[in-house]
Amino acid sequence: IWPTLTETAQPALLEIQGVRIAMLGFCDHFRPPVPEPIQECPAIADEETMCLAVRNAAGSSDIVIVQLHWGYEFAVHPLRRHRDLARRLVHCGAHAVLCHHAHVPMGLEVIGNGFIAHGLGNFLFSREDYQIFNHDWASLSYFLEVQFSRTGVQRVSLHPYELLPGPRIQL
Repeated sequence: IWPTLTETAQPALLEIQGVRIAMLGFCDHFRPPVPEPIQECPAIADEETMCLAVRNAAGSSDIVIVQLHWGYEFAVHPLRRHRDLARRLVHCGAHAVLCHHAHVPMGLEVIGNGFIAHGLGNFLFSREDYQIFNHDWASLSYFLEVQFSRTGVQRVSLHPYELLPGPRIQL
């Protein structure tokens, strides 16, 4: 049994120091089995459902963060349809759109009072042979530091690092 789009497109809600944060997650192609009863899982990246979920979350939260698992591994730029949809999500009310799946760093865009991180690389992800041999950038990544307030994003900082063989990083 698969959850419906409306069941999975509900945000996780947090409140930190009085700031209400809604987090949404979507995935474009991977759909693992969901155990009964329905538990948390990413929703399928259907454009209209995503926009509706972001608008709804923006109406009841101070900050909306969207995580998107999509695209192709080792691509150094987002697909145009993904770039355009990420921008649309910011216009729908997302403050941060965090894209991942490429395993390599990509660009960061600032749009109004929101931003898009198209790819940050890997975070303590084991360096498998297929990654090492398929792309020179597979060991390069960024820590993302974001400061929010009730009015939106105040500051975004990228901190580069390199994954070394074994469980080590080089800042």
